[in-house]
Amino acid sequence: MRLACLTVVTLLFCNVTAIKLGYVPFFGNDNENVEFFDAIAVLIKSSDSLNPICKNHTLLYLKDLKSYRIWASDMFDASTKFSSGLLYGETYDFGNYDECIGIVVPNKYGEFTGRPCLAKFTVEPPKTYKKKEHLSDYRKFYNQSMLDQVFSQLGDPSGIPRNELYFTYCIPSSCSNEDLEIFLGDFLNLNTINQFKIKAEVDKNNLPA
Repeated sequence: MRLACLTVVTLLFCNVTAIKLGYVPFFGNDNENVEFFDAIAVLIKSSDSLNPICKNHTLLYLKDLKSYRIWASDMFDASTKFSSGLLYGETYDFGNYDECIGIVVPNKYGEFTGRPCLAKFTVEPPKTYKKKEHLSDYRKFYNQSMLDQVFSQLGDPSGIPRNELYFTYCIPSSCSNEDLEIFLGDFLNLNTINQFKIKAEVDKNNLPA
């Protein structure tokens, strides 16, 4: 789960051009050399579902983020990364609202601004998964998978679901909530090396500001 979520939410500034993905079908046998930006750019360019202006602005964002341009760096900085306390129930991260809405980018495809958008990720356990109990007893369960902690609140209405994560992305204002959901879904489908299914949802009723 951590690997899949990290692929969605991280572009580490210290080495943003060297992040690798799992197997990406459209790169064929050259997957060992696939870099994060290359895969994302091809995914966006090949999408027939994203609106054209959103697509152009997002490709510009990736290009300028790779070059460390200030506006793109601010847009990334305002977005959720991998927040602390997820295994403890801290599953909401709202990014930096003021930083995001303060971004204004003049561009040949039309000026755009930053817009915060909240996405929900649900990590679904395998059908054969059996819930573990009393995971806080480290003497007994020190060797358990952290996924057992993620699924520890399943079926408990009084607990906070730890398999539901809410991350906020600062996206171009030309992109709709549906555009973000389509992109996240397509991107998660690239993660063929993970046995756990992760679903992304963005509230369609939360209209662009």
